Amino acid sequence: MARRRASRRKKQSRSKYKTAFNLKNAGLSYLTLATMTQTIGNLAPIPFFLGGFAGSNYFGSAGAGASDKITLIEILKGGTIGTGGALVRPVMDDIKVNLRNNAGKGVAMLVGLKVADKLIGKLGVSRAFNKTVRSVGMGSLVKM
Repeated sequence: MARRRASRRKKQSRSKYKTAFNLKNAGLSYLTLATMTQTIGNLAPIPFFLGGFAGSNYFGSAGAGASDKITLIEILKGGTIGTGGALVRPVMDDIKVNLRNNAGKGVAMLVGLKVADKLIGKLGVSRAFNKTVRSVGMGSLVKM
């Protein structure tokens, strides 16, 4: 006798709510990225990633290496870019200087972000925010 096929069950959603954009994770991720780019490159994330790309004439260390700002293109090329677009010196020299100057602030910011993440959960800010968002009807769009 032929074996019967098992009936297909409809898969249920694993989470109570549909996936929504998590504002807390996005904010903390951006602030962590900003801390890292500030510590290493002495720049905000947008100039760090876009400096020298997309037709921009902005380079972090433009001016024959007179600046301690480092862009991603300089790290990829392995040297500090001068005004003529030529490599002036190895980029590790500037990275060492930036780490020496900014490491304390960077570590303090990362610890502060971790504490803020815990406090947001403990104080119930995210629960109150999510309850308010669901009551407005945007629960499937954003959450915290």
